[in-house]
Amino acid sequence: MDLSTEIQNCLLESEVSEQAGDIAGAFSRTRQALQMVRARPDTAAAEASVLVRLGKLKFRLGDYAQARKLARSALNLASKDSLAYANALQLMGNCAAETNSLGKAEVFFQQVLKLSCEYGFEELRFRALNSLGIAVYYPRGQLQLAIAAGEEALTFVNQLKMQDLYWYPRANLVFLYWLTGKYRQGRAMLQEFRKAFLPGGTSEGYYLCEKALLDLDEGMLGEAIEQFKRGLRIGDAVGEPGLKILSRIGLSRAYRSAGDGPGALEWADDALVISDRIHYAHFGGWALIERARAAWDIGRLGDAEADFRKASSILSGLHARFDLARSSLFLAVLLHQVNHASGPSAWLEAVRLMISGNYIFFAIQELDLIYPLIDTYLRYPVSEIAQWTQHLLDQIQKYPPPALRVITLGKFHVCSGLHLIAPRALRQRRAGELLALLLYSPNRSLLFDQVSECLWPDRDPTFTKTLFHHACASLRQTLEPGLPSRLVSRYLVIKDDRITLTIPEGSWIDGEAFEEHYRKGEWQACIDLYQGDFLPDYLFADWTLSYRQRFIQLMQNTLLAQIQHCESQGRHRDVLEICQRLLTMEPWHEPAALAGMRACQRLNDRTGALRLYRNLEKTMQKELGIAPSTDIQTLYRELIRSSR
Repeated sequence: MDLSTEIQNCLLESEVSEQAGDIAGAFSRTRQALQMVRARPDTAAAEASVLVRLGKLKFRLGDYAQARKLARSALNLASKDSLAYANALQLMGNCAAETNSLGKAEVFFQQVLKLSCEYGFEELRFRALNSLGIAVYYPRGQLQLAIAAGEEALTFVNQLKMQDLYWYPRANLVFLYWLTGKYRQGRAMLQEFRKAFLPGGTSEGYYLCEKALLDLDEGMLGEAIEQFKRGLRIGDAVGEPGLKILSRIGLSRAYRSAGDGPGALEWADDALVISDRIHYAHFGGWALIERARAAWDIGRLGDAEADFRKASSILSGLHARFDLARSSLFLAVLLHQVNHASGPSAWLEAVRLMISGNYIFFAIQELDLIYPLIDTYLRYPVSEIAQWTQHLLDQIQKYPPPALRVITLGKFHVCSGLHLIAPRALRQRRAGELLALLLYSPNRSLLFDQVSECLWPDRDPTFTKTLFHHACASLRQTLEPGLPSRLVSRYLVIKDDRITLTIPEGSWIDGEAFEEHYRKGEWQACIDLYQGDFLPDYLFADWTLSYRQRFIQLMQNTLLAQIQHCESQGRHRDVLEICQRLLTMEPWHEPAALAGMRACQRLNDRTGALRLYRNLEKTMQKELGIAPSTDIQTLYRELIRSSR
C-alpha cells in the first residue's frame, strides 16, 4: 500500500472516531499519521494536512492556542493553491471566532470562500459559509445574515450530497430559528436534523439540547430537563466545549422555569466556569445573563444587577449586539422594579439596541416584562425617552399577536403562541367563557346585550353592564398579560358596547377544524379530534347546549359513516370498536347496536352479538319505555335459533 494512502486512511479513521465521540481514538490515529508523514522529509503538503487535522481536534477540546499554532505551521508548509492551505485558513478563522476576534475570523472565512471558488474546494466552501453564519454573524447579532448563510450552506451541502456534513447546517438553523422565535421552522428543521445525527456523538448531543430548547418554550419541562442532561453527558464524554456550555445554560433555563432558582443558579455558574476556562467570552456573557436571571428570581437583586452589568460589558466589547440587547433589557427592567435612578437611561439604551438591531421579535417574546416600562416611559418628561418608547411600541404593534390554539371538545385549553393560558386565568371574571362565546359567534363579534343574555341570563342588564366590562378587561389581560389599560389590545376591540375578537393568522380552533373535516367527509380526522362534549367546564351554561348537541349529532353521524366505510372493507373489528364508542355516547342507538351485532356475527362472536342486543333492550325499556325495532329483533331471533 502506498504511504499516502495509509495516511489518508488514518485521517479518515480519525474523522470517523471523532464523529462517534471517540476523541482519544481520533487523536491516536492522527498522531500515527503524523509519525508516518514525518518519516518522509519530502512530504510537506501531506504534513500540512495532518497538522490541520490535529489542530481541529485541539480546537474541539477548546485548546485554541495550540490549534492556532498548528494551523500556522500548516500554512508555512502548504502551497497557497492547496486544500491543506485553505483548511488551515478555515481553522485559523474558527480559532479567531472562538477567541472573540470576529473581524479576523470573517477575513479568514472570506479568504477560504475565495480559494474554494477558485480551486473547487466544494466541501470547504460549505464549511466557510456555515462558519460565517454561526461563528461570525450570530455572535454579532446579525441574525438574518446568520440564517441566510445557514440556509445557503444547507442548500449547498444537499446539492453535494455530503452525508457526513448534513447535521452541521441543520443544527445551526434549528438554533437560529429558536433564537428568533421561528418555532415552526425550528421544529421542521429539527425533524431533518434527527435523520442526520450520529447516535452517541456530538451531533446527537446538539440535537438533544436544541430539541430541549424548543420543548422548554412549549411547556414540556420534564422532557426538556431529561434531554438537556443527556446532551450534557454526551458533551462531557466527547469534550465538546460548546455542547458542554449549551447543555448547562439550557438546564439553568429549565430549572428556573421549574421554580428552582438555586438549581438554576448552580447550572449557570457551572456554564460560566467552563466558558472562562476556555476563554469563550460570548458564551460567558450568555451564562452571566442566565445566572443574573436566576439570582433575580430568588431575590438576590444586587447579584443580578452586577451580573447583568458584567455581561453587558463583555458583550459590548465583542460587539455581540443581540445578547447585549437582551442583557440591557433585563437590566433596565430590574432597575425599574427597584426604582433605581439609572433606570430611565438603562431603558433608553435597551430600546435603542432592540430597534437598531431589528430585535423586535425579542421584545415580543418579553412583552410581560416590557409593557409596564412602556406604560411608564410613554409619559416620561424627557422627550427623547418618550419618543423612543413610542417608536418601540409602534414596532411591537406592527407584529400580529401570537396565534391561538383552542381545544373545546372534551376540555377547554387555550394556547397563545407556545404558552398554555392557565385555567385559573380563564376562570377569572368569566374571561374564558367570554372567549369561548366569541370564538363560536358570527364574525366573532357580540353586542353587550348578547353577551349579557348568554353569560348572565337571569341578571338585571343594568347590573351586568359592570360584569361585562370586568369580563372584557379580564380577557384582555388573560390574552396579553401585563398590557397596560391605556394601550390597544391586539386581540380585542371594545367599542360602543360591542366586543370583537381578532384571530391571528395561523390560529386553530378544534370545533371549526372538526366541522371542516365533516364537510369534506374526512371521518377519521373528525374521530381523532372529538375528545368529548363541547366545553365540559360549562355544562350548566345554557348558551352552550345547542353547540353541544350539534357536535354530538355530527359525531354520531361521523361514526355511522365510518362504520359503513369499515363494513365495505370487511374491517369488522374496527366496526365493532366504533359501534361501542357510539353506544357509549348514546346507549339506545339502534343502528350502532345493529351494526355491532352484524360485526360480531361475522367474527363468529355470537355471545357478543347477543350481549349487545340485551344491553340495548334493557336500556331502551328503562330510558324510553319502548322495545327495539323489528330489524334488530329479527337478527336477535336468528342468532338464538342458530345456537340451538
